[in-house]
Amino acid sequence: MATSLSDFLPEVLVEIPEVPDVLAIHHLRNAAISFCEQSTYVRSDISFNTVVDQATYVAGVDFTAPTDHRIVEIYDGRVVDNLNPIKRKTPGQLNTEMGPDWYTETGTTYYVTRETTESVRLVMIPTAIKAVVIPAAWKPIQTATTVDDALYDDWHETIAHGALARIYAIPRKSWSDMNTAMMHANLFGVGIEDAKRRVENAYLKPTRTTSYGGI
Repeated sequence: MATSLSDFLPEVLVEIPEVPDVLAIHHLRNAAISFCEQSTYVRSDISFNTVVDQATYVAGVDFTAPTDHRIVEIYDGRVVDNLNPIKRKTPGQLNTEMGPDWYTETGTTYYVTRETTESVRLVMIPTAIKAVVIPAAWKPIQTATTVDDALYDDWHETIAHGALARIYAIPRKSWSDMNTAMMHANLFGVGIEDAKRRVENAYLKPTRTTSYGGI
């Protein structure tokens, strides 16, 4: 379910053995975060039961999120018992479609919007208890020591390219080399585009996804 960032180290150290482990892991983490943000490859469902008159639902309080991860994006969801859709909308779209009172209206839930990287808001505010499922894409946080297994199993070379691009670009080091940094950056970008295609073709159901149960 989770792979240590230290497992990626050989991909970096085989090319630049003099890089300190702590520096390599720092850039591996940042590469993993960037990969997840741009590709939306790591996905799992947000699942919870609605609470009457409660609009906002928070990770760790109302639903279980992947450890040390935050929401990148959410997608169209559903009510479990009747499969009624819950469409993803931005606050701007809700203002346009429902007017400025969308934030306080109660009734049947038709929409969901991401409030923060740790919370979602249902619109309209529920007046009944329902089980809902909202697909989401996730990224590791800056203090994460592990990442989703899929990043190692399927994309360890791509993550390494992202880290190496950053490491080679550090100035005034024995290994500094902007040309090599640009080469790795380009390969990192190619990997991200490949991951995007896989997500688009599979979903919205990527090859590696874990369901985290709600409350």
